Parts: sequence; structure tokens; C-alpha cells
Amino acid sequence: MSGIVSDRRRIGCDEHGHPLVGEVDEHRRFHIRFRARDADIDELGHVNNAVWVTWIQDVSVAHWLTAARPQDRDRFVAVVLRHEVD
Repeated sequence: MSGIVSDRRRIGCDEHGHPLVGEVDEHRRFHIRFRARDADIDELGHVNNAVWVTWIQDVSVAHWLTAARPQDRDRFVAVVLRHEVD
């Protein structure tokens, strides 16, 4: 690979490349909201599991961008080591 694919949305960011906005509550829990679009709904009338995995990935990166010290955001990355959808 020779570089970053520029026509894709950056993980944890909106379509303009701005980090998704979440908040940390008084118990240090991270909260963020997503709204399912019509294209996210499968033939069973539920949000498709692949969409859930994308949201999980976005939440992970958005949490990192919110919680990490500014000097660490570009030095380190957050990765999901395991995920499970039931």
C-alpha cells in the first residue's frame, strides 16, 4: 500500500474527518450516540451486525481521541483486540 485512501471516512471520525463527539460522565464512562439509517436496517428489520461492528470500532477510536492526552494521540493507536456480537 502506498498511502492513505482519501475517499474513505476515517475510523472514529465523521464524514468530514472530525472526531466523533462523545462525553465522559461522572463515573468516567464514555457515551456516544448513533442513529441508524435506512441502509443500516437488514431484512429482519434490525440494525445489521456489520453496522454494529462499525459502530463498535468508531466508539473505540472516539473514546481514544477523547481520553488520550493530546501528546499521545499521534504517538499511539488504540486497537480492538477482540469483539463479539450475540
